[in-house]
Amino acid sequence: MYSRARAFLLSSLIITTFGFLTALCQGFYSLLIMRAIVGVGVAGLPVGFDILAEAMPSSGRGKFGFYMEFFWTAGGLYVVLMAWLLLEQLGWQIFTAAAALPTLVASLAGYMSLPESPRWLVDMDRESEALAIVKSWAKSNGVDMRHQQLIKSSHHTDNVSVLDLFRRSALRWKTFAHSLVWFSFGVSYYGIVMLLPRIFKKGVESGEVAQSCELDFDNKDLLISSSAEIVGLLLGICMIDYPGRVFTQGFFYAITGVCSFLLGFRSLGLQFLTVVASIGRLGAMAASSATWVQCPELFPTAVRGEAHAFMNLSSKIGAFLAPFAISDLFTQWQSATIMAVVSLMGAAMALTLPETAGEELSAVSEVPETQYGSDQSDLEISQSDSDPSYSSD
Repeated sequence: MYSRARAFLLSSLIITTFGFLTALCQGFYSLLIMRAIVGVGVAGLPVGFDILAEAMPSSGRGKFGFYMEFFWTAGGLYVVLMAWLLLEQLGWQIFTAAAALPTLVASLAGYMSLPESPRWLVDMDRESEALAIVKSWAKSNGVDMRHQQLIKSSHHTDNVSVLDLFRRSALRWKTFAHSLVWFSFGVSYYGIVMLLPRIFKKGVESGEVAQSCELDFDNKDLLISSSAEIVGLLLGICMIDYPGRVFTQGFFYAITGVCSFLLGFRSLGLQFLTVVASIGRLGAMAASSATWVQCPELFPTAVRGEAHAFMNLSSKIGAFLAPFAISDLFTQWQSATIMAVVSLMGAAMALTLPETAGEELSAVSEVPETQYGSDQSDLEISQSDSDPSYSSD
């Protein structure tokens, strides 16, 4: 039987398997096919984040979501470090194999410890499995659940699809605005990452910035700018609950936009642009992490997986266009302006979304019953007065 957890594990397995197979490629087309299949696997990774968000209480969901983003930054630092140590000395095949090692570790960890989403299980009429998982969580946290019952208010929803995100008036604007935020995330984050080699190309003299992108770039400067993401995450943790998700996204996407624009001025000098690039990457990381945190909070369980997948698609479209935006088709100033405009658009769209900090998922994701073929399901585990209760939209 299919499930969210199995979908995530399948995605991890695809990434790991074809990540290692990439190292065996002997030609361009085989390399292209292997990396394309890895991209297919990457599309399923948001499922794991949704399971985490659905398991967290509203009071800690924002900060804990940011904690997970430290692993993204650690992965980025790991790849740059491996490129620094292995790429020139041992070749790209060894480097590719080394880059796939963390995905193998993550796949094994997920297989051993990743639970199914209780909210999704209830939506699928699998209440006993959901209750067993919540009981295991309560036991691990020392919570007494001797007096409890699982209450489901109505039948589960009919089959839904990504089209319901646009058909239902309660979801339409959130889907449109949030998808533009994710598109902005794709362009701004990946664009600024790919623009850095163009700025930090070896051989720069007298403070001038290179005008063309080459493979031979300065990994040391890239490590410094990558490390700025850690600062962005720390700042985001301080802001994600207050002033909240909306302000955090709007503020940091705006910071990224301003920094992206400044990166277009070669006359400012390499040292100054290094600082600007670090602040821009800091802003992009904080903003995109807040976007990840808010996404599962904006949509009900019935369409949460489809919504997050669609948002991830929006960001990948932005990431796909980012290399063209920073290519030799445009001058460095034009590339920086494009990224700045897109980042500021993301900031504006984020400010139109409802604030979800501190809210239960059932409250912020509520959809009227008449908008689906049958009533929304609701899970509540009632316990003694001294014990916490759990609820699901």
